[in-house]
Amino acid sequence: LNSWQMLSNFEEQVESTNVRSPLREMGERSLGACFSEELWDKVLNIVMRDADFTVDMEWWLAANKLFARYVRCLRQASNPVL
Repeated sequence: LNSWQMLSNFEEQVESTNVRSPLREMGERSLGACFSEELWDKVLNIVMRDADFTVDMEWWLAANKLFARYVRCLRQASNPVL
């Protein structure tokens, strides 16, 4: 919720074009992902495929969950534990 408040400046909606960078930053900083530009672009396109021109907090929370799942899966695929 804190990330939404910072992104939205306490507004109810933000333009979807302002969402890609914060998602990628979260992937790099919080999730420790280091992907190629092409892979980041693919992941973000998939996560944002249902975004309208503006998105609300409900969309943001669902997108964060989906994004985190993709990033974790891709990290696991590139560096398997077993």
